[in-house]
Formats: sequence, structure tokens, C-alpha cells
Amino acid sequence: MKTQLLSFATALVLILGGCAPQEDTEAIRAAIRTFHDDCLAAQVTGDVDCFSEDGQMLPNEFPPIKGKSAIADVVAQIISDPNFSVSHDIIDIDVSQSGDLAYIHYTYEFAMSDPDGNPATEHGNAVFILKKQPQVGWKYIIDISTRVAENGNDTAEATMQ
Repeated sequence: MKTQLLSFATALVLILGGCAPQEDTEAIRAAIRTFHDDCLAAQVTGDVDCFSEDGQMLPNEFPPIKGKSAIADVVAQIISDPNFSVSHDIIDIDVSQSGDLAYIHYTYEFAMSDPDGNPATEHGNAVFILKKQPQVGWKYIIDISTRVAENGNDTAEATMQ
């Protein structure tokens, strides 16, 4: 009986001791939502500091944009368009058990000029993948977007040039 009790106690200590404390995912989700809102507001003025140095944008139907500097160049071009506007509606935020990776799934509405200078609007789904950077905090590492077609037709006729 003593041996069984000692074995059970040892197993319990090993199990409980081996469990890493789980992060407060609700608090992390709230912090990420605030981070994302702040980043969206900053990007509208051309600030892409929310991306990691090696971050990537994978825009719908365009080649990947790799690196914070390249992202800044593209964002500057986009926001200079007189018809530019963007909005996001977050669907879900999920955080890894370790608390160092997360994603934001959202829908977006993106407006800019078509090739003739007329306003054009694109609706879509997108995902930001975030990584918690040491001594810096959360940063976007990948931004993936996919346009949603309405009635089988693309909703945007604009092209990024």
C-alpha cells in the first residue's frame, strides 16, 4: 500500500511539475486586439512598425512582399491613392498554448482606384500570423489575404501597380 501511494504521489508530482503554466489567453487576445487596432491606424499613415523585420505580406493575386522595408514601400504607394480606405472586422483571435504565436482571422474592405482612376472596392478574408518577439512584443510575421467574389465575379477591379 505504501509503495502504491508513493508511486501515485511521485506520478502526480511529475505530472503537475511537468506542466508549464498556461498563459492567460483571454488577456493575450485582448492585448492582440488592441495591438491590431493600433497597427491598422498606424498603417493608414504609412507606419509598418507592427511587422517583424522579416515579415511578409501575401496579397491576393500578387507576388509576396518580403521584409519590413518592402512592405513600407508598398504601403506608402497604397495610401497615396486618393480613393484609399481600409477596414477590418475581426472574426477570431487564437493564441498558442505557449503564448508566443497567435493569429487574427478577419474580413476586410479595401478601396482604391482602378486603372482608370475610378473608385473600386475589394472585400475579402485575411489572416495575420503574429509572433511575440523578445523585448519588443507582438509583431506580424505574415499577412495573407484572399479576395471574396460576389456572384462569381471579383469585387475589385483595381490593380496594384
